[in-house]
Amino acid sequence: LGFQLCYAGRLDEAETRFEEVIALTTAAGDVLHLCAAYSNRHRLWGLRGDSRRGEKDLHLAVTLARELGHPRLERDLSANVAELLLWGARTDEALELGRRCFLLSKRFLDRPEAWDAIVLARVHLARGEDVEAARLVAWVDENQPVDLVGTSEVALIRRTFLLMIKLVLAETIGATEVRGTWDDAVAAIESDTDHNDRLEVLYWRTRMALRHDRRVVGGPPEQRQLECCLLQLAFGADHEQAALRDQPFVVGDVDRRQELPLDGATQVVDALRRQCQQFL
Repeated sequence: LGFQLCYAGRLDEAETRFEEVIALTTAAGDVLHLCAAYSNRHRLWGLRGDSRRGEKDLHLAVTLARELGHPRLERDLSANVAELLLWGARTDEALELGRRCFLLSKRFLDRPEAWDAIVLARVHLARGEDVEAARLVAWVDENQPVDLVGTSEVALIRRTFLLMIKLVLAETIGATEVRGTWDDAVAAIESDTDHNDRLEVLYWRTRMALRHDRRVVGGPPEQRQLECCLLQLAFGADHEQAALRDQPFVVGDVDRRQELPLDGATQVVDALRRQCQQFL
């Protein structure tokens, strides 16, 4: 019920229900449902913008899954934690956890799934490790994982992230043939209820555009916000103001990952609030 209340926007009620479930399952020693409660509650903290508490709940859930000896559950939860660490710019921790997810998936799942490889590839992109990301994309293409098939929202989001990774690699190292465009990726992610997912796709689209002195035409409001924010972070106020006035600017065809670390969606939003107040 708490999870559904989150999607209904009734966050105070959801928090109360989660507290009740956690108290009841703890008292009963019901480790499996306690693990599920902590896992589901991280969605509440995400909607409240409290990534620290969301990460804490997921870590507790991962610990309980290991106690249960449930590798599938541990793998699913660990992937969620790895995403939060990625968005929080803690890529060393995200890399370690992402590798464990990928190992658990290959060792214990009856049929290969793409999600662990996609999460791990996104971590490698953030670290500037494009060759490693390309190897994971090749593994996905070779194995044709079942979780990329179908019309569900989950399958759509996973295919969109895979397209995003391929688009980045095509521009950075020419590593892969891409069937799709940045416009396709942005359109596909638009219906995603997780704002962090949308921001990550827009972030990389903007980064690749700036890498080649391009401006992004159209797109959702966050696109312009990200462009202004990244220009200011990398090159100072002059470039930011040029973007705000729709004037041309030159940034040079270089790899910006050293100057523009992936601070994560939460940090990008914070930066936007500080530096692009007129858009919010």
